[in-house]
Amino acid sequence: MAAFLMIAPTRFRSFLDPVAKTKFHLSEMLSSFTCRQLLVLGLAFCTSGLTARAATVLADGKQARFKVIVSAAAGTEVAAKAQLLADHLGRISGAEFEVAGGSGAKGIAVGVYSEFPALAASVAHLFDPDDPFRQDEYLLRSHDDGLYVLGATPLAVSHAVWDCLHRLGYRRFFPAKTWEIIPRLPQLALEVDGFVAPDFVFHRFSGIGWDVENTVPPFKEWAERNRMTAGFDLVNRHIYQAIVRRFQKEFEQHPEYYGLENSKRTSHKICIANPDVQALAIRFASETLSQKPEVETVSMEPSDGFRWCECAECAALGSVSDRALTLANVTARALQKKQPGKFVGMLAYAMHAPPPSIRVETNVIVTLATRYATGGHSFDEIRDGWQAKGASRLGIYDYLGLSHVHKNLPGRGKGANPEWVASSIAEFHEDGFAFYNGESCDSWGSLGLGHYVGIRCLWDADEAENVSDLMDDFLSKCFGSAQTEMRAFYQLIDGKNDPLLSEDLVGRMYRILGAARKATTDRDALARIGDLALYTRYVELYRAYSSIPAGDQRLQAFEAYLRHAYRMRKTGMVDVKSAFVRNRREGIPPDCQWRVPEAENPWKSSELFSDQEIDAIVEQGAANNVVVEFRPFDPTTRLAPSGLPSAKRGTFGERRGPHQFLLWATNGLLPQLTMSTGHLSTNRGGVRWELLKADGKVLQSGVVPPNRAKHTVTFKATTDGPHRLRYEDQGAGTQISWPPGSTALGLADRRHYQYGIGLRGLYFYVPKGSKQIVAWVSSVSRLTFSDASGRTKKCELSTWPNLVVVDVKEDQDGQAWSVASNVNGQFMLLNIPPYLALSPDELLVPR
Repeated sequence: MAAFLMIAPTRFRSFLDPVAKTKFHLSEMLSSFTCRQLLVLGLAFCTSGLTARAATVLADGKQARFKVIVSAAAGTEVAAKAQLLADHLGRISGAEFEVAGGSGAKGIAVGVYSEFPALAASVAHLFDPDDPFRQDEYLLRSHDDGLYVLGATPLAVSHAVWDCLHRLGYRRFFPAKTWEIIPRLPQLALEVDGFVAPDFVFHRFSGIGWDVENTVPPFKEWAERNRMTAGFDLVNRHIYQAIVRRFQKEFEQHPEYYGLENSKRTSHKICIANPDVQALAIRFASETLSQKPEVETVSMEPSDGFRWCECAECAALGSVSDRALTLANVTARALQKKQPGKFVGMLAYAMHAPPPSIRVETNVIVTLATRYATGGHSFDEIRDGWQAKGASRLGIYDYLGLSHVHKNLPGRGKGANPEWVASSIAEFHEDGFAFYNGESCDSWGSLGLGHYVGIRCLWDADEAENVSDLMDDFLSKCFGSAQTEMRAFYQLIDGKNDPLLSEDLVGRMYRILGAARKATTDRDALARIGDLALYTRYVELYRAYSSIPAGDQRLQAFEAYLRHAYRMRKTGMVDVKSAFVRNRREGIPPDCQWRVPEAENPWKSSELFSDQEIDAIVEQGAANNVVVEFRPFDPTTRLAPSGLPSAKRGTFGERRGPHQFLLWATNGLLPQLTMSTGHLSTNRGGVRWELLKADGKVLQSGVVPPNRAKHTVTFKATTDGPHRLRYEDQGAGTQISWPPGSTALGLADRRHYQYGIGLRGLYFYVPKGSKQIVAWVSSVSRLTFSDASGRTKKCELSTWPNLVVVDVKEDQDGQAWSVASNVNGQFMLLNIPPYLALSPDELLVPR
């Protein structure tokens, strides 16, 4: 619950999971944040002098019962919020709410608590205006004579107003106005008694709203209405390059200020050991904070990328983490003297993610990035290591969606899985993190629910237990009588269900939307379904263009894809600017670039889509994208060694990223593996592996160093039967093998695909009674399947990713088949056992 410190039993999580649990230590709990939260726990019930009642009727029969009251001392920001509340209450109830001055004892009192002297005495003990971490707190309390909507600051008043409206049924699920919900209530009544504080002092999604003209205004509205803006602004953006720009003259006069690389002073990472550079950093921080006195933090986060200074003096400072922290500490100590109460922000990220060997100054706030750490440390090790060096205030920098990586596609990115977003936020909160920044993008078609659920949980981590209720609320309010169909749509594209980009997926999306459009006549619901129809068309066009290798056809398909994306940009369903800007290599003509205005750009059109056009898109999309009906393989199926004869062995080749293998223990012994890693990168820390029992219990773990040498991995004696090996090499490039006859299989299901099987024959089992093989491939143009008799089936793909369907002849079921491809890519088996072996005798088959 917001403002309550929840201390729950710890639960083990794998090092492969960045939200792994750790035990609380008393010293960590007694940070200023947790102490504040513990105090609020007691204070929330000590609002003496305020008499609560069951409910307060604000309007009835289109007649307002109370005026909205503002203090004579209220500023323009608070007065505007009072008027906004009055307007929205009127829109909901049909009544006219007058805004007037007064003491706040009667009516709907809206304002900073201290602006109402008659009320301040009874509520002042709840607030602390001098604590920079308590700027978002507010009180909502219904009573006999009205309602208190009181905040610690004008921003907190805004939060209180929108929370009040939320409790009355108002919603702004996504930024586009289409997704605003204004209920119509003949009687407006509210029962509330709560002092509200966010569970995360800093709560933000960054990277959204970078299209100034089209997405910034609606996103700002969404952020305000969902209380995303935080009073304490934690700044930790990459800043070294900004220091260079501000003091360009000094750097030109003193090239030794730049970082040394390859014996030349050219690196933007700057020479941290140089006292004059440290002085410029201090000056930069002091000037920045003086220019914006309302800001509490200044960043001292290194510029992105590598290129760290190679001089002897910087090397003497210690590790890269030590160097980055040294500059942050030097700046922080100067601020302690010159501008007390100010903080320095930095990340634990990339090469400076590993824990430092020096202490962290008390006014340095370190934010741990959940991706891109080098050095091979687990998330737990990074967190614990920084805490051990005095980092008592920790934040999280998470990644919900990256448009240049996830391409606005269904299921891609953490934000496309609302339950994962919610549970990770709750776990971060449980682990004592007080600051949260989730990098994302303007991709509300796939990430919208993750954004909405996420911001609810950042205010109240307990909302993670209510994701299904939040989903029900979303579906019922947005789609009404079509909510059943739209539930199926959102389940289809939910990341937890691993949607596979294919003709089948697109066809299913269109068919559900077609049924939804027939299930409602409500104009608002139809408009929202229309937005998702345009999003589905975007997915269809992206898939068509991305599967064409090169040439004029690819450019033509790319043009169709961008034209559609731009025309639908007002829906907010996709990050249109990213589609233009991050695809320059596609050869966009000069007059069609993003920066060219619409009047001069033949690829840009703001013509609205008519209902008839949307109907045609849905109808044609359903007709043009074939759906494959099949029964997915049941992963709980019990397995046993195949007993099949051996054959020419294939190879798994070079793997990268996370992979899982199924190992079979016989007489208590598991196959001995040979692993080598570092073939693509040697700074990722090697391969971390875990051996698990069938029930998920971890039996062993270890690390293979990234030195490209072959290392033997031997497992302890265990019970007979299946075990699972999972490993992560962070893209280092890994090779794995085992002796012939060993039962070891690569998993190739929806969640554990095999990557890089190009031109390497691997075997799989086709159960008795199978009529078809249904597989999925990501980027191969040709697959060759061979049955047990040696007959081959070559599958040419004109577009991909896609499903591949192969008929099984009557005498070739209950046999081992093999598969080979001409290009590296992802490969999955969907309706048969998704296990790939080097030889048929090493397979496991259903009992």
